[in-house]
Amino acid sequence: MIVLWSPYTAGSAASVVDYLLAPTVEKSVAGRREKVVRDPAPEVLYGDPDLVHGCIEALSTRHRYCCATLSFARKDIDIAEWKKGDRELRRRVDGAIALWCEIAFCGVAQEARPPVLVGTHLHTGRLEVNILAPRFVMAKRGARYLPRALNPHPPTSGSRAIWQAYQDTLNGTFGWADPGDPSRRAAVRGPGWIEKKAAELDRWIGLRVGAPVPISEEDAARVASADPPLQILLAAKSLGRQGARDRNALLAGLAPILEELHWRVDAGRGDALVLWPDVADPRDRLILRGPLCEIAPEAPTSTELRDHARWIETAPARLTSSLARLAKERRRTLPFGVASAPTVMDPMALLAAPAPMSMPVPVLINARLRRHIATLTQRIAVAVQRMGVMNALTVWAVRATDGLALTRKLLADLADRPPIQVAKPRSTTTADPALISTHTTRAATEDPSP
Repeated sequence: MIVLWSPYTAGSAASVVDYLLAPTVEKSVAGRREKVVRDPAPEVLYGDPDLVHGCIEALSTRHRYCCATLSFARKDIDIAEWKKGDRELRRRVDGAIALWCEIAFCGVAQEARPPVLVGTHLHTGRLEVNILAPRFVMAKRGARYLPRALNPHPPTSGSRAIWQAYQDTLNGTFGWADPGDPSRRAAVRGPGWIEKKAAELDRWIGLRVGAPVPISEEDAARVASADPPLQILLAAKSLGRQGARDRNALLAGLAPILEELHWRVDAGRGDALVLWPDVADPRDRLILRGPLCEIAPEAPTSTELRDHARWIETAPARLTSSLARLAKERRRTLPFGVASAPTVMDPMALLAAPAPMSMPVPVLINARLRRHIATLTQRIAVAVQRMGVMNALTVWAVRATDGLALTRKLLADLADRPPIQVAKPRSTTTADPALISTHTTRAATEDPSP
């Protein structure tokens, strides 16, 4: 198992969440957009995608999230047993995730930690566990919670040492494939910037060739349209899988493609294979390393193997001491209410009995986010209702039989007709003028005093 970190930290929340969980995604393969169907679809192990999405979108900092991948070798996790829900496999992965969270937020109180989203990718034929975490912790200010930036993996030597110890601890405890094992060196490996592209294209080729329909000329042309260094690395890896045993066999297999691409080999290096294009540019060279690229490859000695095994055995102790220093530093720099109590975390105890994953979020923040989502949903529903009423009125208004057009016609007809003469009502009784005069005079002269 190897721990990988995504270089993307500032994209939109929707893009990263969709990339982790969408059953279908588009990727750039050989310079073109290729739709990749993830079968089986990604599985959410822990976390609320909507909640993590909302937290990332609420941040105004430049770097808003971090994403790590625990990439397992095919022999580490049996995919068939994983799909069946094998308890031991799930328990081990639970422990790996729980330990990752404890390291990422070492020295941070539980109530101040952000929510974490964990999902799987199985479509590659092996298990990949993706962990997405917003880059902040919650600092309480009176009755409010305010985010404070926190990077679980800053670009420092101390952080690299911690995560290397984490990887070594897991591989040594569970017997997972160790990428640093001298006996597991890749036969051919290229620069890091091109290895991932080669893996994507190599995986795509395998899926296409493995399909019932053989690879077409158009698909083969797509592979041929890739950058020359990518084509050369793919060819070298393919030759290694097909049984090339030494550098001479590798060069003989690469000769046709190098001639076609107008590249040449620099024979001056004995510990690596250096290739140049005919139009030489120092920035365009490709260096391939590995046993197949060496003139006299040496198998790892027993001393190297023994030293590496001893180094792996020290991983839990290295991780414990590094975490103690990290927790102390964060307690010193984080504000009150964010830092946790000074305790020492035992990685081996956590891996032996991982607690159920539940990354707490302050109840106030959780309730506000959910109320906000509920308010938006209600507003959308009201808008849809109003739109429905307006559409109904519009349809009624244009109807000629009983709509607004008929009403306007009836009003126009009434306007053209002559006015209606209404007779004044006649009184049924006649008052005596004399009585009226007498009553008025009396009322005016009568003394109101008792």
